[in-house]
Amino acid sequence: MTKIAITADSTCDMPVELQDKYNIKIIPLHVTVGTKTYSDCIDIEAKDLFSYYDRTQNLPKSSAPSPADYISVFQELTDEGYEIIHFALSSKISSSYSNALFVARDFPNVHVIDTLNICGSSTLLAIEAAEMAAAGAETEDIIREIEKDIRLASTSFVVDTMEYLYKGGRCGSLAVMINNVLDIKPCIEMKDGAFSVAKAYRKLPKKLISQYIDDALKKRKSVSNKRIFLADTFYDESLAEYAYSILKDKYGFEEIITNKAGCIISTHCGPNTIGLFFIDKD
Repeated sequence: MTKIAITADSTCDMPVELQDKYNIKIIPLHVTVGTKTYSDCIDIEAKDLFSYYDRTQNLPKSSAPSPADYISVFQELTDEGYEIIHFALSSKISSSYSNALFVARDFPNVHVIDTLNICGSSTLLAIEAAEMAAAGAETEDIIREIEKDIRLASTSFVVDTMEYLYKGGRCGSLAVMINNVLDIKPCIEMKDGAFSVAKAYRKLPKKLISQYIDDALKKRKSVSNKRIFLADTFYDESLAEYAYSILKDKYGFEEIITNKAGCIISTHCGPNTIGLFFIDKD
C-alpha cells in the first residue's frame, strides 16, 4: 500500500489534537507585526494581533510560506518514502498555492490541491483525505474525491467590524461607514475561491448567531450531520459555547470541530467574528 502523507497550509486552522490524530503536517504562513515576523499559530496568537491593532491602528501583514518552507517539509516526507497531498489556501487570495506548486515541480510525488477555501473547509477536506488514505485509498482516488468535495464546501463568516477588511484592501470606505453607522454585520462567503458579501445582519449577538447558523444550514438541503467546523474570534467565550449548543442540540451534528481562527484569518476578519464550514453532501 502506498504511504500517503497529508500536509496543509496553516490557514486551515486545524486544532493540534486533530493534526496529531490524523498525522497531518501543517506548514505555517507568516504574519509581520511592526518589524517582527512570526509563524502563524506557532509563536503568535490572534489576540496579539488585535492588541497591536488597537494600539497602533496598523494592520499586521500576512505572507505565504516561501518556497524554502515548502521544500523543507516536502523533502523530509519524500525522504521517508511518502506520496504527499498538500492542501493550499485558495489561489484567489494568496500566493501559497503558486509557491507550493512551484516547489512541487521538483517533487513528482507531491500533489498540490487548490482548496479554493480557507479555515475550516480546508481542515474538513484534509481530514477526509487522511481518512481515505488510512483506509487504503490510492493517491489518485483521494484527489479525485477531494476535487469533487471542493465544489461542495461551504465557507462563510460574519464579521463584527469591516475595518480589518478595509485596511487589508478587501472592501471600500463606504462599506465601513455603513457598517459603523447602521451597525450592520456582513456575512462573507467564499465563491469560487474569492470573498463576496452574501447578506447582512442587524441583531443582538445571540440572535445573530442563531439566525446565521439557521441561514447557513437551511439553504443546503443535503448537509451531512457527520462533521462541521465552527471557528470564532469572540472575546466572550459564552458566545462560542452558544453557537456550539445550537449545532449540537438543534442540528444534531455528530462531530463539531471548534477552534479560534488563526492569525492569518484574523488579520482580515478582526475580533468577534464567527465562521461556519461544512461539506454539502450526504
